[in-house]
Amino acid sequence: MPKQYPLLATAEEIRTIARRAITLMEVLHEGHDDDTAWNDPDAQRLDNLVFRGAKEAMRFCATAAGLLGDASLLQLVATLLEEQGGWDDHADKDTDVVAEGLGELLRRGAPVNDSVAAFAASPNDDIRAVIAAGLRPTNERAIKLLETLAKDPIADVRKPAQEALASRGELHWWAGKWQRDPLAHLPAADAEALREPIERISAMLDESRWALMKQDREFTELVAKLPDPIAVDVLETTLASGGNHDTRMPLTGAHLLSREGGIEAFLRVLSGWAKARAFHLTPDHKAMVATLPHDRAVVVGLALAKYALSAPASVRDEVSTAYFLAAELVEEVMPPGADLAPIVELVLEAPETASRMDFIMNKIANVLGAKNARPGALSERLLAARLAGYPGAWSRMAGNIDKLLQKAPFEQLRPAVEQALRSDDDKLTRWALRCILTDAHAAETDGSRLELAARLCEDTRLRGLLVADSSLTKMAITPLRAALRRGELACMEALNVVSAISELWGGVAPMFFSRALTSAGKEEARQKARAEHAPFLGPEELSGPVTEDEWTALRRAREANTSHEYGDWMRILSVLPEGPWHPEDHALLDRALAAFEEHPELAMPISMCLTAKATVDDLPIFDRLIERAPDHRALVRSNLYSTRERLGLPKKPADDTAKAEATSGGDWMDEDDDA
Repeated sequence: MPKQYPLLATAEEIRTIARRAITLMEVLHEGHDDDTAWNDPDAQRLDNLVFRGAKEAMRFCATAAGLLGDASLLQLVATLLEEQGGWDDHADKDTDVVAEGLGELLRRGAPVNDSVAAFAASPNDDIRAVIAAGLRPTNERAIKLLETLAKDPIADVRKPAQEALASRGELHWWAGKWQRDPLAHLPAADAEALREPIERISAMLDESRWALMKQDREFTELVAKLPDPIAVDVLETTLASGGNHDTRMPLTGAHLLSREGGIEAFLRVLSGWAKARAFHLTPDHKAMVATLPHDRAVVVGLALAKYALSAPASVRDEVSTAYFLAAELVEEVMPPGADLAPIVELVLEAPETASRMDFIMNKIANVLGAKNARPGALSERLLAARLAGYPGAWSRMAGNIDKLLQKAPFEQLRPAVEQALRSDDDKLTRWALRCILTDAHAAETDGSRLELAARLCEDTRLRGLLVADSSLTKMAITPLRAALRRGELACMEALNVVSAISELWGGVAPMFFSRALTSAGKEEARQKARAEHAPFLGPEELSGPVTEDEWTALRRAREANTSHEYGDWMRILSVLPEGPWHPEDHALLDRALAAFEEHPELAMPISMCLTAKATVDDLPIFDRLIERAPDHRALVRSNLYSTRERLGLPKKPADDTAKAEATSGGDWMDEDDDA
């Protein structure tokens, strides 16, 4: 059933609000009669609030008019657009707009309630700043909140709170910068020697975060003059508070990690970052660890990994925790040539988790698969784990160890690969096939890679493993292509080989239509694939796009296929030739439609097939799919629109456009759920 929404505003309400907004703006543009008002902070704040109110009212009116769908409001919205024309640089966040309204109410005497107290502790420093600027020390609760905000590490929060409390007595100059007075416990001579850099650091911390970030180098050089405890204190306080946009101080972070006690402080910094809204590591954050000297980088990397893997099982599948941030940084900090044995031990010793996804474990394991990682003395142990099928906790690192073993010494790798080729374990044998065709290949005994691939395909089991893996199929494409032409491949094998041929030279119709996938772009991707697999490509007669003889061989294998499970249909319908329908391929579609009557889930592969092959005459099939498979309606309709676009038709049929009728009240917007 179409959704029914309540009315947001009537046409008359929209006109009234719009007229008031335009009048507000006109009065604002008239300026002040008293010249002194131009420099009055309260008058400036009020002007800004009037401007914001008028602007937001106009935005509301335009949106409400669009939802209402009343054509008589068109000229009004056009007028609002003209008024808004020069304001594109005022794209304020919704939360900031609402927060400033709350701050203004506090200025005007609104009482402090639990909501205000919660916002005063918000991880969003913009919201804390608004609360700090709005609060007045008129009661005990407001005073306590201001006292807390007056110690905030963010200057834009701290300074208005301190100004509000100024009449109640002197505040600590170091509040919000250090946890305690940095000079109080120093001998007099030391305190005097450090007074100048500390005063300069204090002054810099009174500036905005944007100004402080631009002075990252000077700030770090000043902190470098301080003893470890005082330096770590101010660095932790500075970095721990704020979001990803105002903690981008790579030199400051790197200096913290270089100091005694700095690693422990940095872990606390990560906890602060995790509290910020939508925090993510930027290149500047990653640079904090990427620039450390080799030995210190190893120490930091292991400390971060140990901390990350100490995460409770309940949060190992979350990406908004300090543990996950630490795991991300481990990938950045471990230097080339680092001994990876401690990382392996940490992963092996980490407790199990019942969660299906362990993002933290995956991040730590990725260190083994990094481009600059080397197995070193671990090679023999890793190969033993590989030959054993990665038992127990070794499975956590399986894919990354496979990457790492590509760099193992040939004299250790080759014997292990030969042993794996004789294994009955398909996964282990596939690994061995990949290795012997690449890193463990020995031309003097194996011949060329092309010759080796041909010999491997002579073994029925090995050929089956090669053709079941898309990357291995391209390595053995020449002998497999010959086998396809001889009719030796079963249906799924033939489908995989034809797909691989198309990835290298083309010939298969794409399943999804997109104007972004230009012919030049697709050919560029194929050229890249051919260059990557050049040692495996054979003579001219076994090169080039899928031939008609190969399509004939595929169709024969397809006809002989007795299994028609959902997965079979998905695969079969995804491999069809470019160009007009072949009679046998259209007959295949008819059989799929017959099966669809009992299996409505086939609506998805059928509609995807149609995006590649349908003609105008085939379009009614989409209606049939939509009618009989309502659970798949949204996807089928999306594929219909793609197909129409491919055929040069309007994306949406004329009778399928969204319907919205203006009303003077009550329900509105008769809109299809899935449109």
